[in-house]
Amino acid sequence: MKQNPDAFINTAKKLAEKGKFVEARRLLLQQLQSFPAYSPLLNQLSIISFQLGDYNSARKFCTKLLLKNPESSELYNRLGQIYYNEGDLETAETSCRKAISLDPANEKACYLLGKMYYSSGRYADSLKEIRRSIDIKPDNAQSYLLAANIFSLLNEFNKAKSVLTDGLKYQPANRKMNFALTKILFQLKDFKSVKLLYQSQLKNDPENYEIMLNMGLLYNIMGKKVIANEWFFKCMNSYSSIMPMATLQYAYNSIYLCQWDNYDWLVNKIIDATKKYIKDDRANYDLPIYILMYFDVPRKIYFQAAKKVADNIKARISKIKFPALKTKKTSTGKIKLGYISPKFRKQAGGLLYYDIFRHHNRDKFEIFVYSLIHKEDFISSHIRNTCDHFFIGENMTSKAIAEKIRSDDIDILVTTAGYYDNMRMDILAFQPAPIQVIAQGYNESTGSDFIQYAIVDQHIITRETPNVYSEKLIILPDCSMINSPLPDFDNRPRNDFNLPEGVFVYASFNQPLKITRNTIKRWVYILHHTTSSIFWIYDNDCKEARQNILKEFEDQGINRERIYFTGIMTMENHWTRFQHADLYLDCFQYNAQTTAIEALRNGLPVLTLKGNTHNSRYAASILKDAGLDDFICSTEQEYLDKAIYYFNHNKDLKNVSRTLKKSPDIRLFNTSEKVQEFETAFLKIWARYCDGEQMENIII
Repeated sequence: MKQNPDAFINTAKKLAEKGKFVEARRLLLQQLQSFPAYSPLLNQLSIISFQLGDYNSARKFCTKLLLKNPESSELYNRLGQIYYNEGDLETAETSCRKAISLDPANEKACYLLGKMYYSSGRYADSLKEIRRSIDIKPDNAQSYLLAANIFSLLNEFNKAKSVLTDGLKYQPANRKMNFALTKILFQLKDFKSVKLLYQSQLKNDPENYEIMLNMGLLYNIMGKKVIANEWFFKCMNSYSSIMPMATLQYAYNSIYLCQWDNYDWLVNKIIDATKKYIKDDRANYDLPIYILMYFDVPRKIYFQAAKKVADNIKARISKIKFPALKTKKTSTGKIKLGYISPKFRKQAGGLLYYDIFRHHNRDKFEIFVYSLIHKEDFISSHIRNTCDHFFIGENMTSKAIAEKIRSDDIDILVTTAGYYDNMRMDILAFQPAPIQVIAQGYNESTGSDFIQYAIVDQHIITRETPNVYSEKLIILPDCSMINSPLPDFDNRPRNDFNLPEGVFVYASFNQPLKITRNTIKRWVYILHHTTSSIFWIYDNDCKEARQNILKEFEDQGINRERIYFTGIMTMENHWTRFQHADLYLDCFQYNAQTTAIEALRNGLPVLTLKGNTHNSRYAASILKDAGLDDFICSTEQEYLDKAIYYFNHNKDLKNVSRTLKKSPDIRLFNTSEKVQEFETAFLKIWARYCDGEQMENIII
């Protein structure tokens, strides 16, 4: 006598609820031998096969059920979902339409149809179907979320806010809708409403560390880092998965504010927090690992964290349908070379890219530029006019940008920002180009398998380098950062910067977060031995940083009248101020990079101490390329002695300054030659790809 299969079906459901889909399906398939036509069994097999991603089996079981029940709207909706996940949108739409014709109140089919139209960019049609879905089931959060997403893509943020507000009336505690609303309010710069929203959520859930973290991030955006750190500190002692994020944010704010009293404790905290992030399977967010670069953190830990971030990004996009690369083996014709960055505009780092694209050999390369944050200014305009194709992706989804890169048939894609803010690495995780390269100032590994090469140079690498890079290395003979000449601007006189006449000016225009207490101590030593000098420091217009820097100097016997501060100003004035200093004193843990190049192009010599990490060796690479080996120090004492020497031999500095301004032979400033070095590398890696050879390190 056959046993009733319902008990096995219930067991399979419980297994599936625990995520044990394979065991559940095995149990059901065993029963299928005895009950091949039992509808509940076929139905559950269809559901579990779909959950396993076995769409072929899910479709087979669903089709069998439809033969027995051809008027089932639910089954046609499921069939539509199967075809949608397989990428067959046309058949999926037909199935959904059939489901709706059988049951106009099938809310799931309406939503799926809206989702399909969204995927194909038919936003008006999508919104129409979503509205039908909401009319049928007003408390369905996913419909409100999809509608809000579409309005956001269309830059209609007030409509997005309105639709989410409507949805929250039905589900006021829905985390996804609250999070989406928060993002919209940020777009609208309605920080007061964001704050009220967080306060309301904390009132209902006072131990919600995720909201506490968000409160800290909110105050960060508002420029209130002291208050932000109070919230981050609350999260640092929690056992939640967001503890590492809070710890790194707290550490970043602390050095931004130049608070060094607990520096060693802070370094240990971020090392422990990063290790926890690496091991925690729940930590599926992207840790801002660029913060680790500002601290003395073992590079192996940085590398492991980068791999975790890359894996998280890939896991997220794996759920999004994107075609695999076609094997491409021909090397005929021009190489389509793409550059993608949020920096192709008038901002820190924009100078690097200002004039490089016109130097590419158009007989061998076709140049595409993808701008992720766009502002119309003289830099973006010049880049647009000197590349072959200029594309603005600021208001597009990452998938849409990746699809654009794929449709442009890009051969080599160069990213310039790595894991810094505003560089959307998920675009590259789609692997829109067969070869992807990290270059131009991001000096650590991405830890990913979707970036194939990293451009470095022989002066910054160490013995450890090959062990802490997932990418193959393209090793250039000299500085691996291409830069552009400064545009001509009217110089501002010295008194515009409130500097006294007739004194020797040491300067450091690095971000204050690059300064450490040890750096200040060395600068104090220099000032004590050069009594008629002053120090000119960039403070980022941060009152707390200025006060803490000044206190550190005063506590060590330097009169505050010898310390001058400079803050945020226009790029033109920023470039001008270099010309009113005598010697630029570099920081130790994280060197000047773009700033060092700007200083040298303005004729201001830079004194640096070569360290043990890429970021503490980059200024040395820049100086070597400029022919200024004498300004590269190997020990702290050498750094101190040379800073004092040049104070006493100012004429030597003036000679160096004149050479920097006038010499046509300085390799660092030869933009065309440096572009050719990049091209040599690109030609080599492309030839290897086309010949089907394995990737390997390339020495140029």
